[in-house]
Amino acid sequence: MKRKILLSALLVTLVVVAFLCLRVPAGAAEKPITLSVAHFWPPTHYFHTEQLTGWMADIEKAANGKVKFQTYPGQTLLKMADIYEGVVKGVADIGISAYTMIYGRHPLMEVSELAGLQYNNATHANMVTWESYKEIDALKPTDAKILYLFDTGPGSIMSSIPIRSLEDLEGQEIHATGTMAEVMKRLGGIPISIGRPEVYLAVKRGVIKGSTGPVEILKGFKEAEVEKFVTPVYGMYNKVFFVIMNLKKWNSLPKDIQRAFDEVNDTWPEKAGRIWDSHQQEAVDWGRKNHGLTLIDLSPEEHARWMKRLDPIQENWVANMEGKGLPAKETLETVKALIEKYASKYPERIY
Repeated sequence: MKRKILLSALLVTLVVVAFLCLRVPAGAAEKPITLSVAHFWPPTHYFHTEQLTGWMADIEKAANGKVKFQTYPGQTLLKMADIYEGVVKGVADIGISAYTMIYGRHPLMEVSELAGLQYNNATHANMVTWESYKEIDALKPTDAKILYLFDTGPGSIMSSIPIRSLEDLEGQEIHATGTMAEVMKRLGGIPISIGRPEVYLAVKRGVIKGSTGPVEILKGFKEAEVEKFVTPVYGMYNKVFFVIMNLKKWNSLPKDIQRAFDEVNDTWPEKAGRIWDSHQQEAVDWGRKNHGLTLIDLSPEEHARWMKRLDPIQENWVANMEGKGLPAKETLETVKALIEKYASKYPERIY
């Protein structure tokens, strides 16, 4: 009797399971995980329309549709300077901003931005920064998950006045943040630390005479409308950006989704570099055609004068970081070796 009851119960269970399988499509019961993404670029900027969109598409594909994204561009969820802390606190799941906004929090990461390190292009800089991050444990933060890092590559001074020499720069107020503040001081300019979205109006109103940065901003942030001159200075500038995830959110993700992120993330420093490099020349061409942009080439002798003023920066940085117990000398040596390693693979210069 008991056996008949058990067999009947098993039969009923099998019928119910079969019924549910017919009624519920495969995967329908598992909703995708939606992750919020905050950044400061306008939604029309190619970072959003190409880089971010491409990265998200790669993640969604690798995760078999188990992950979706909700984006908040243009500082709509978090201000540029608040993105890192906002992600740490869970205001956003993922955030993208510049290390210049959090200097002092992870000071060893400043190494990739040191004056005197000469990158040929953004892809060259990206591969150096990403590989050094993977090799050096001291570069890894403990309060957030780094998804990937990317760089602007070599930067310039973009200005409303022509800057052809150190004498032209002397006493001029120029947007310069993070490590660029010291660089600008040594070159004789007056560094002004404001976020990139605020630069356009500051130049237009005459509050500052120009800005430091990659030339893509001439079009990406329309700065060619107010900055009519560009002075490229290889070895003066490189900025690193982070793509981070809230640590608790990362740890909550299933292992297969974490693997999907890791595999995709490792391909994006190079992809991001290619995107940035393609827009550098485009921005210069756009500025020339539409706003009469003038490109100023420093003579080799003048460039040497600029670099000589910047010579002490690396030595001082190493001494300062080592004094804090950080392996700065070893880190800088690794970065220099990687710059040499990747220079022949990515030799194209923007100008």
